[in-house]
Amino acid sequence: MANYGVKFNGSGKVTTAQWTSGLVFSVRMRFKTGALAVTQGIIGKNADLNDYLALYADGKYSLKGSNVSFKVSNTGLMVANTEYVIEFGRTGSTLGYVNLYQGDGTTLIDTETFTTDANFVFDRLGVASTLISDITLWAVDITGGTQSRNYISTINTGTNWSEIAGGQDGTLASLATDGSEWVLDAAVATPITFTGTIPNLSYNTGDVVSEDLSSYFSGAATPFTSTSIGTVLTGTGLTLDTSFVLSGTATESAVTGVVVTGTDIDLATADSNAFNITIAAAALDPTRAEIEASDETGGTSPPFLVNDFEVGDASTDEFAFTIDNQPSDGVLVTDEFSRFTFSGAAIGSYSFDYTGYKNGVSYGSATVYIEVVAISSTLNLTATGIPDGTYLAEIWDAGQDPMVRLSVLGLDFSGDTSKTTVDLAVGTLTKTIIDGSNPPETGVLCYGVTE
Repeated sequence: MANYGVKFNGSGKVTTAQWTSGLVFSVRMRFKTGALAVTQGIIGKNADLNDYLALYADGKYSLKGSNVSFKVSNTGLMVANTEYVIEFGRTGSTLGYVNLYQGDGTTLIDTETFTTDANFVFDRLGVASTLISDITLWAVDITGGTQSRNYISTINTGTNWSEIAGGQDGTLASLATDGSEWVLDAAVATPITFTGTIPNLSYNTGDVVSEDLSSYFSGAATPFTSTSIGTVLTGTGLTLDTSFVLSGTATESAVTGVVVTGTDIDLATADSNAFNITIAAAALDPTRAEIEASDETGGTSPPFLVNDFEVGDASTDEFAFTIDNQPSDGVLVTDEFSRFTFSGAAIGSYSFDYTGYKNGVSYGSATVYIEVVAISSTLNLTATGIPDGTYLAEIWDAGQDPMVRLSVLGLDFSGDTSKTTVDLAVGTLTKTIIDGSNPPETGVLCYGVTE
């Protein structure tokens, strides 16, 4: 949680319950000077200014208590628009001190001692005269005396300057309560930062996404909130919530230049690197692996309804289906047993939708995905009396009537045998005619079954 100081406007102050020093006490304040154009002060008892700690235009300080002048610095030690910590108090009945530090509160600039048994009393912060202006008081820590106190605010609106302990909150007087007099103490909380690199993200259509990106942002001014800039996520099915979680059900699309902005409680921001989100078409349904082996030559696959209904009592239940849309290429043939043959399509991904019916009542629709791939098999040939060498050969599908000429290949024979890879389905019955310019190899016929 961030802390706030009060920026005084010349007449405003924070009134507090009266505090009176004791035999041993310490008052420690962190403040920032303004322009130092006029006499200024940061604490005072009343209109008569019986007790005060004042800052002067020449950078000096003056401490006064119970109508006794404790100490005035001899030289100008402070400069304008700079943070300092000043500490004063008593270590015994007559031994007092003043220490001036840099804003870190540890680097000593000046130290003075004084001897007096006078007390120090005040009931206000931030004003020692009507001339005070342009000074910010961050914190007041008091130990000893009638009650220890620690004034520091974690709000930036309202009328109270909250005290951490003791319940003696100060009340703003002649100062705005809309937040304009409160100044963020940036030194207290490390602002939000972005580290690392968010990689490009890839999903498939239908993926349920929950990507937590919060680990890329750090800082002490928590909590953080997140938004996306640089591009919109429209079309992806995904949204980025305020806790840095990218979530949703992915739909096929691509967006580039996504930037996540983190904002801390003090409104500081940090931007991520720009990254891309790519969502591919739906992956093949893993529950339908038994039909993904269909190839461009066709073939009867197992029934495509087997994954989508319970068989039940075949003697009383009647099942049927309708094909709702055809694949974009090729020929789909189905039979009454919901088996199908798919052929004539180029290599690629295809699908068709169907609706199932049980006893005439629809029980839902589903999609069948088909992947057409290039199929390779091995053709083994044996021919007697063929000299070793390479020969041009025609390959025919001998399993069809009439036979179909498939391709022309160069076959390497060695020891009357040839072995080559062909783009034919395993189990294809082939007839091979070897061509040549001289007997005995010209016109030789070889039969085989690819494997």
